[in-house]
Amino acid sequence: MCYVNSDIILLDDTMSTINRIPFDKYLIAGQRRDVDIFSLIDYEDPEWENNLREYEKKNHKFFHGGIDYLIFPKGIFSHLPPFAVGRAGWDNWLIFYSRKLQIPTIDATQTMTAIHQNHSYSHVPSQAGHGYSGPESDHNFKLSGGRRIYLWNLDDVKWIITQSDLINKGWSFSECFRILILRSPELFHPLYESIFWLQHLVRYKELI
Repeated sequence: MCYVNSDIILLDDTMSTINRIPFDKYLIAGQRRDVDIFSLIDYEDPEWENNLREYEKKNHKFFHGGIDYLIFPKGIFSHLPPFAVGRAGWDNWLIFYSRKLQIPTIDATQTMTAIHQNHSYSHVPSQAGHGYSGPESDHNFKLSGGRRIYLWNLDDVKWIITQSDLINKGWSFSECFRILILRSPELFHPLYESIFWLQHLVRYKELI
């Protein structure tokens, strides 16, 4: 199964990536490439993918925060909250949830091309700010547990697939903190949330 936002174009390296995954259960995600596309794509042209790749190489910018596609075997997620898909938070929570279920999570940025066609967010109901923030994203945040420590991103996956290998990211202080969140009772999570924000505050002060 593949969830993909409708502003994303996936190329033929999608299937070649999936076919290299050795696990029975998994969740694949990756960074998108932001591209301004101002003309229609002729999908009847046998060279459309190659043309798009060349255009993307010259114009794209990686967007680290966006998880615009999710690939997984059918049936491994049977009970999900009623999220507003396409808004903030639900995809981040799914990475956390997959790791909680001990499903291998895989970053396919290096092997999968996900081209994001830049656009405005004027379609978002009751939009707050310049992105997709608003009541629907707030709703997702509440459904995910209402804590930032449940909203994980590509830094929090366990595996990276490259052109030649599937790499386990191994252990680090951050990974130990993730395991602590995953395996400890929710009673302790307010404390972990405080530690999380303290870490970000320290990093922010180092940058300014």
